[in-house]
Amino acid sequence: MTSAARPTTSAPPSLDRGASQAALEGDALDDVRAEEQVLDHARLRFVLGVGAVLFAAIAIVYVPIALFLEPRPLWHSLGPHTLGWLGILGAWAYVRARPPAATSVPIALLAGFVLPAASVAVVSASFRGIVSPFGHGTIVVLAAYAVAVPMPWRRALPWALGLALTWPLGVLAMCALLPPLRVQLEDPRLFADFQETAIAQLVGALLACASQHAQWTNRREVLAERVRHDYRIVARLGRGGMGEVFRAHHPGLGRDVALKILAHHGDASLEARFVREVRATAELTHPGIVRVHDCGATEEGRLFYTMELLEGRTLAQLVASRGPLAPTRAAYLVREASRALATAHARGLVHRDIKPENLFVSDVGEETDIVKVLDFGIAKSLEADAGLTAEGLLVGSPRYMAIEQALGEKVDARADVYALGGVLHFALTGAAPVADASVFAVVAAHAADLILPPSALVPSVPASLDAIVLRCLHRDPSERFASASELARALDETGLPGLHRPRLDPNDSSQLGATRVDPSAETRVAPAHEESRG
Repeated sequence: MTSAARPTTSAPPSLDRGASQAALEGDALDDVRAEEQVLDHARLRFVLGVGAVLFAAIAIVYVPIALFLEPRPLWHSLGPHTLGWLGILGAWAYVRARPPAATSVPIALLAGFVLPAASVAVVSASFRGIVSPFGHGTIVVLAAYAVAVPMPWRRALPWALGLALTWPLGVLAMCALLPPLRVQLEDPRLFADFQETAIAQLVGALLACASQHAQWTNRREVLAERVRHDYRIVARLGRGGMGEVFRAHHPGLGRDVALKILAHHGDASLEARFVREVRATAELTHPGIVRVHDCGATEEGRLFYTMELLEGRTLAQLVASRGPLAPTRAAYLVREASRALATAHARGLVHRDIKPENLFVSDVGEETDIVKVLDFGIAKSLEADAGLTAEGLLVGSPRYMAIEQALGEKVDARADVYALGGVLHFALTGAAPVADASVFAVVAAHAADLILPPSALVPSVPASLDAIVLRCLHRDPSERFASASELARALDETGLPGLHRPRLDPNDSSQLGATRVDPSAETRVAPAHEESRG
């Protein structure tokens, strides 16, 4: 049965986003802001271009007024009006000549809106003063401003008030300079008209501000919708301690992906760990580490990310279906996992939960035995503690946990080397080095020297692999391989990985099941397993 889900990479701006959600949405919001910048640039250029034409056309009105209605020197009006028109024209040329990222909106607003508003004040002072009908020209400037640059009201309000106050303050300044105008201020009726015009302009400023905020909000939601991804859930692949994993179809991309959704909403610690898993996995670009495609939050606020859908099985499932692997294949698979982990170690990350369930043996086309390392949810930085694991809280899988990690001591890349040795032991024998899944059993096994070589269970295991496993599983970290890359080289020196020829084996039921197109075929994906905590 198919169900629908709508995980989105950007929540609407009206929602109060938490820190973890914001961390996942950061890239999407950057894309939205970049597109907003481009749209603002195009709209501002258009409004200024239209404004330059209309402002020039308005100059025609001054001619009959100066010649017939109220004879006066034409330059009294055309002079300041021309300055305002040049401001609009200059702002248009400035925006047109520069790319969106290099355009300063404040410069364009000063030249293209504030200067014309000031010219309206000067023209008004020269024609009927404080009761000039040209005072309403400021409303036109405010209307143009309202549609030129959508922005949140906190940014829009100062500019809107500045434009609205330009006319009354400009006229009052002209009254202080010209005695005939000063007399108008002493007439109560004229001053009341002046106040009405100023109030109308202030109301226009508030309306312009509201309009800009509404446009900005609506446009941001539309742009955010563009980066949203609607996933149609096909089937649930697994449930773990952190979340559920689904096979989902992306209609736009026309492909299936693995969708992991955090199980619990509102748990800050779990959300922070989930974000760290996404970030850690996305930063690692080795082909042996699962690729992250997308991340964000659902409309309900639950964090999610999508990754490549892997066809195949975990190493645990492979061994469960086939039994112990041939030494060549086991050495090859662990060698590939070691190379992938070496990339993480080079970036200062220790996985801390390497186990057969977290090594995925995938199939791509005719190729098989492509190893993917999964689940960096409890990865830890070598440089600094991210503060997401409380002191004394055990994380990881005890069966494959280095003794220093089991004791809560500081760990480094050699803890992952220990776990890789345990995984190799499992691949060769079908059994973990320590059967009992408890920390006490791990500590006791090391104390009593009960860690046996793989050949004790499977005599056909070469002595070279026995030596590698026992070195990896040494209780003293200094006696182990110093890094995953050193382990990979040691495996190569045995010559065994080079003897393995990855190919689809018709006798391998796990491979046959994984590569069928039939949707009922058993497919496993990255985190489709139970996550362990001690």
